[in-house]
Amino acid sequence: FAATHGRGVFKSSYSLLDTQRSPLAEEFSVGELYPNPLRKGQTSFVLPIRVDKPLDVTVQMYDVSGRKINQLRQLYDTPGSYSTSLPLGASSSGIYHCVVLRGDQILAVRKLVVTE
Repeated sequence: FAATHGRGVFKSSYSLLDTQRSPLAEEFSVGELYPNPLRKGQTSFVLPIRVDKPLDVTVQMYDVSGRKINQLRQLYDTPGSYSTSLPLGASSSGIYHCVVLRGDQILAVRKLVVTE
C-alpha cells in the first residue's frame, strides 16, 4: 500500500521483499562503468556485460538534459563476459547516463561522471 497527501491510497501486488529474480537476471548482467569518474579529455569508457545466451542490445549515452550523445548496437552471440568500449567524444564536465536496451526495453542504467 502507498498513500499520498490528497491523492488517496494505492494498492499493488509488487513487493520490495519479493525474492524471486527476474528471468532477465538469469540471462545477463551489466557491471559498473569504468573509469568512473572519467577525466575530461578521455574519450571513451568501458561497460562490462555478461550474457548467458545470445543478446542483441543497444547502448545509448545521454547528457543530464536528456540529449542523446552516442549510440552503439552490439550483438553478443556467444555466452560470456564482454567489455564494450563506447566513445563519449569531446564532452564537457557533468553527469551522463548510459542506458542499455533490448528493443524498447531498458535493461540497465549506469551513471557516468566527467570531471575536469
